[in-house]
Amino acid sequence: MDNLAPSAPGRAAVVAMATPVVAPTMTTKDRVKALIDLQSFEGSFPLSATLASLLQVQLTDLESKLSAFTPTGSGKLAEQDKTKLWATLLAVCLFESKLGAERDTWELVVEKANDWISGLSSVQSADVDKLRDLAREVLGV
Repeated sequence: MDNLAPSAPGRAAVVAMATPVVAPTMTTKDRVKALIDLQSFEGSFPLSATLASLLQVQLTDLESKLSAFTPTGSGKLAEQDKTKLWATLLAVCLFESKLGAERDTWELVVEKANDWISGLSSVQSADVDKLRDLAREVLGV
């Protein structure tokens, strides 16, 4: 589905897309594939309606949890990196806690995500731990 619609000649406007719903009949394998498809080349995941759907959580709930998070570190984490860090930790926690039957399929994906997290020089490990705990809370694990 294209999420761009013309707003004026030569310009495009972003149109909000409805949150996709994870079908109750979606297999674990299909869910893993859909989650893997979200990973960027660099290893992070986007905070998106699709991710929220795979997590079976409202996107607005994920956004409000993130906005309530206050980093403890002295480093300046750009808002975009903070959002990607949150989404990546959510995806990693989903893989590890609820999609374990497909570990052989996603193991390298999680490794790449963790490498991306480790490469964020402006984030403190205590903040990663706090966000990981918050992700587990969101997932009920």
